[in-house]
Parts: sequence; structure tokens; C-alpha cells
Amino acid sequence: MKYNCDDCGGEMHEPRLCLVMFSPLDENEESFHRISNLCAHCRGLKRVDVAKAYPPKARALTRTMKAPLGYLFALELLKNRWVPYPVALSGKPLWLYGKGELGQLAREFFCYVGVEVAGWFEQDEPAPLDAQVAVCIVRDSSYGAIERRLFERGFRDIVPFYDLADSVRGNHPLENGWIARPTRADFEGIGRVMGCWEGLVSLAHYLNFLAWRILREEWIFDDINITKDNLFFIPEVVNVLHDHEMFLDGGAHHGEISERFSKLAPNARIVAVEPDDRNRAKFSRHHSWRVHDYALSDLDDFAKFAEGFGLCSKLTPDGNVQKMAYRIDSIGISPTFIKLHLEGGDLAALRGAEKTLVRCRPIVAVRVDHNSDGLWKTADYLMNLLPDYRFLFRNHCWCGSAAVVYAIPCERERQALCIAA
Repeated sequence: MKYNCDDCGGEMHEPRLCLVMFSPLDENEESFHRISNLCAHCRGLKRVDVAKAYPPKARALTRTMKAPLGYLFALELLKNRWVPYPVALSGKPLWLYGKGELGQLAREFFCYVGVEVAGWFEQDEPAPLDAQVAVCIVRDSSYGAIERRLFERGFRDIVPFYDLADSVRGNHPLENGWIARPTRADFEGIGRVMGCWEGLVSLAHYLNFLAWRILREEWIFDDINITKDNLFFIPEVVNVLHDHEMFLDGGAHHGEISERFSKLAPNARIVAVEPDDRNRAKFSRHHSWRVHDYALSDLDDFAKFAEGFGLCSKLTPDGNVQKMAYRIDSIGISPTFIKLHLEGGDLAALRGAEKTLVRCRPIVAVRVDHNSDGLWKTADYLMNLLPDYRFLFRNHCWCGSAAVVYAIPCERERQALCIAA
């Protein structure tokens, strides 16, 4: 198939959609954006806020934008792109890049699914250039920046770990490499949610998340900080905390989040829920709070649970054990702050908390990066259920990971202002 440049009409070997910013000569007129299919020559003549794919067949196309797009324009950009292709093992020796928490998870994952890992490395450590390199870093740098550095070293087969894992996971519960396939109804929902975020910062984070999940592109906005340091406790949340919080830690893991919250609100009551036996045992060894041994869902019943997978343990039809699951409405608490990190079961848990949410009007911080519910359904549920709330979106890691929807009741800010006065 042949393609032509939208400006000069020259023939192109492949489409190269660019986000072009036009600045009118009249300073009273606002600049505007347009999607254009431009050849290399015309890209050099325009103020194009997009870096071309580097290397030519790189997985991540990085778009650097000066300000969040209008959401109608952004929807068109998301709709009118090609579908990302899935990643697969290439048959080359597999090396892992990154030795942090995700690198360790990757080693355990590949061991479980029976894929041999030839080695792992980071920064300037040696590795064979003919290897397939799975990037196991989502916290410290964008994927595109890491990919470019590896390409400059001579590596040519570079893939995100989560994407590769999704192609070989079998019955392992790790699903972070999902690629969204939005329907028309999904785009309608995305558009509805997109207009309800508070401020341009939330919109920029949301577009960054959507671009990776739908297109496997990184849309990078100026002055947008992606950091895990304030996961679940962004300044907008911390600024409205009071001395008598009841914190529901859904998916408490080893207690890291409960511990951080206890330092922010020393007098808080903490209700921790962690159904995985190993996770719960480690929680209890390091913390004095009671941790409950059931799961959270939208039904009070036994359900299959993937036990023994650490951070990846969750309710799933492929689970290896039966666990009791409860609705938050059934456990008899009145939380002022609900945090949920349930590996994809978060929307079901919110639906099981409908009465509690309406009655208690808590702060809500919920992860949305584990399945396609996070594109819009989780946020839409909260936005329809909770009037007079502020809704914010933050990515706390790259590659569409650690994405959180925050819902903050407006009266909290008013109360905080009164106390400060």
C-alpha cells in the first residue's frame, strides 16, 4: 500500500502520523493542532511535537507535547492509529534489563512458565547484542528513553517485559501487558470520563495512560511528573487528611501502604485485607495491625483465587484455591479512605461498596492498570455514584503501570481550609 505526504504529496513507504502545532502570525489567535501524515522533509519544516520512531521499527513512538490536547482531538488521535502488534519470544537468548523489583518478578515469572533466562543486566553491564532484551524498568525512566539507550549500544530486539510476559503467561495471573481493543462504546465512555477530570494535569496523565494501552505510544507532556514516591498519597490527598481516619487497605500485600499511611495519619485506624497466605504472613511479621484473610468483590461467596504469586495473587477463574470473598458493604466498617489494589478486581470491589461509598463519602484511591476496566469503566462508576467529588488521574510508573484514579470529596477541602484558618 502506498502513502503520500499530506503537505508535499511525496510518496512514503509507511504512514507517519504526526501531531503538528501551528502558530498563527497574529498573536491574538490561538495556536492549534492537526494530525498530519508527513514525510521526513516536511517533518523538518514543521513545528512537530513528536519524535519519529527510533529505531525505525521501535515499539515505542514518543510524542512530546507542550500542553494536554483537547479531549475531542485526543480521541480522534487514539482512534485513527494502527493496532499494536503483540510481542513474542524470538528464539534468541532472553536477557532481562533491570535488576530491581520488576526484574526479580520477571525472573520468577519466566521460571514459573518454563522460559529460560540467559542472564540479566543493567546500565553498562555486558550482554550479547544478539539477545532478545526484555526491559524490566517502568519506574525510573520512560520506555522510549531506555529503548533508545539500548539501541545505541547495539541491541536490536528490545521489548517491554510486561508485553512479552502476556504472550507466554499460560495460567500465571500476571496480566499487566494487556493491549486495549476499544469498541465504539468504549470510546464514548472514554470521552465521557475525559471531560470530568480535574485540571490539565489529570488529563495529561490520562492521555499518557490511554496512549500506551491503546497504541503502545508514549505521550509525554511538559511538567508532568511520573513518580511512584507518592503512590496513593498525592499532595491533593495528603492535604485533606485529618486525625481520625479509618483506612481500608484493600490488597495490603506486605503492609507497605498501611505503614506509609500510619506515618501520615498517626491516629488512624487501619483495616487491612490480604487474602494471600504468604503475603499476609509477611504483613503480620512486620506490623501489629490485624490483617483480614478474605478477598474483596461484589458478592459474598467463595471464589477461585491465585494463591502464592506475591504481587500478582488475585481472584481469577484460573485460581488454584478457594477463598471467601466479601462485599465492603458486608464487613461492617465506615472507612474515610478506601485504597484498592486488587490486580484487576478493583471495579467489582467498588460495586460491592456502593452503599458504603454513598454513606461514608470516603477518599478513594484505586488502581486501574490491570485490565481494560481502567480505560474508563472504573472512573465512570465513581463519577456517576459520587456527586460533589474531585476526580484526579495519576500515572505513577511508565508503560501504563501504577495508574490510579483518585476521588476526593469536596467537603474535605472545605474542612481542611476551615482548620487551617
